Amino acid sequence: MRTIVLEKAGAAVITFDLRDSFNWYDITVAIKGNSLFEKRYAGRVETCKPGKSDPFMGKQL
Repeated sequence: MRTIVLEKAGAAVITFDLRDSFNWYDITVAIKGNSLFEKRYAGRVETCKPGKSDPFMGKQL
């Protein structure tokens, strides 16, 4: 797990290197001090090249 802290309100661009996960991602966005807010984004970035199945599909976390 990797945590990124944004110090100021506003727009931010965060880039992830997805090569090791075959372009799959699973990202959770949370606000410290606000337990009611949490958004999770998961999927695969399409590259029009042959891909691999999700490396974590079916694994117990």
